[in-house]
Amino acid sequence: MEIKEINTSDIQTIFSWKYPTPYQQYDMPSLEVAKEQGYAILDPAKQHVFHTLYREDACVGYFRSYQIGDKTYLGIGLAPSYCGKGIGKEALHEILLYYAKDLRELYLEVDFHNIRAIKCYRECGFLLTQLYQKKTSAQTMRTYLQMRFTF
Repeated sequence: MEIKEINTSDIQTIFSWKYPTPYQQYDMPSLEVAKEQGYAILDPAKQHVFHTLYREDACVGYFRSYQIGDKTYLGIGLAPSYCGKGIGKEALHEILLYYAKDLRELYLEVDFHNIRAIKCYRECGFLLTQLYQKKTSAQTMRTYLQMRFTF
């Protein structure tokens, strides 16, 4: 697996991904709606923090890190056609290697119902640190897990 800087073609690919039930909540909106809503991935000034994951010349995922207070969080997305096939573990391993020299800890948050992702994160060494509720972009309350990886 190879990590690359994100480009316009990658962004178009990512926005075309459509997840099956019950994961369709992770579908991106249209590019037009995303621009109106200020998605960071579409902001040229912020695109430098986004990276793509390539496997056999195909974009299989993307990720970025961001700060909340003194914690560095990981945001990650995997192409629907690669979910549930062990590619997530491979991708996460590469991402952890990418951040290993610069970070002591890396956090992420995951929807409580995303059992597939939670299993992957645990198998890669992330530990549960917090369970909480927050509003989604659709203004509904959801339960999330905060997980931490220590390098």
